[in-house]
Amino acid sequence: MLANRWAFARAGTVDVGISLGLGALLGLAAGFSLLETAFLALVVFNSSTAIVARSVLDFGWIGTPEGDAIFGLVVVEDLVTAGLFGVLSAVVGGGSGWSLAAALLAGLSFLVALTAVSLHGSDVVERAFRPLGSELFVLASLGATAVVGGLGVLTRTSEAVAAFLAGSVFRNAGLLPEAERYLAPVRDVFAVAFFVWVGVRTDPGVVGRVGPFIAVASVVTLGGQVVSGYYAGRAFGLDPDGAVRMGTALTPRGEFSLVIAAFLATAGTTPILTEVIPAFTVGYVLVTSVVGSVLVRQADTLAAVRRRVWA
Repeated sequence: MLANRWAFARAGTVDVGISLGLGALLGLAAGFSLLETAFLALVVFNSSTAIVARSVLDFGWIGTPEGDAIFGLVVVEDLVTAGLFGVLSAVVGGGSGWSLAAALLAGLSFLVALTAVSLHGSDVVERAFRPLGSELFVLASLGATAVVGGLGVLTRTSEAVAAFLAGSVFRNAGLLPEAERYLAPVRDVFAVAFFVWVGVRTDPGVVGRVGPFIAVASVVTLGGQVVSGYYAGRAFGLDPDGAVRMGTALTPRGEFSLVIAAFLATAGTTPILTEVIPAFTVGYVLVTSVVGSVLVRQADTLAAVRRRVWA
């Protein structure tokens, strides 16, 4: 990303501007407040890193220009989502006036400090964790993540955002092989527990009531993502067919959307934040992950249609 910073800046501006803007329009059209609209926009904006990565692997796009662009833009989306989520989570329950300003300042300062550690403190982290064996590496990693997550809670950002940035510290420290080897089983167990918790907090009746809104949002945002991904790909420098593949690959939604929903279910301050948006997110992720996966498989067909309609 740093080596191609200007290409990713152009592509990210297009993708974020269109996709996040469509989410904001949906929230305003539904009559949500500005804070509720901002959270809804984040839910419908962020692509599923896991599904996108699997699609790129399955279709052999690794090492191709569109594969590099897709991976880079997913990271851009994650960073934008993490930053905005950190700010918005500080606003929830932050009061007004000076208390809200103090909460925002504390949250932003924490995010900046953690990002600085990720970029410039990798040598210290590597020396501390590299000598550890499997059990100690797991315990030390979880302990460090718990401390960082706790600081996120104290600064009113989010333990999820804090953990996300803590993971980038390990990545920059060259500890990815150890993390994949020792933490993957723990990750899978926690993932199961997380989805159980999302299910426990989701009222199926509310999901049914917001079904029409899920359908409308899915049509608008999936179509919008194909368009924004296409023009982001063109801004990155991809050929038209590669840009179509990029637009379809970015359509599935997933992990970060559910993290936001789980946060709102416990920390939201209005019925829309605590009930409607979390229930909407569950249905929305199910729809977009399935339909998005189908769209990725039809990327070349859509590219051929584009050539016939718009040579």
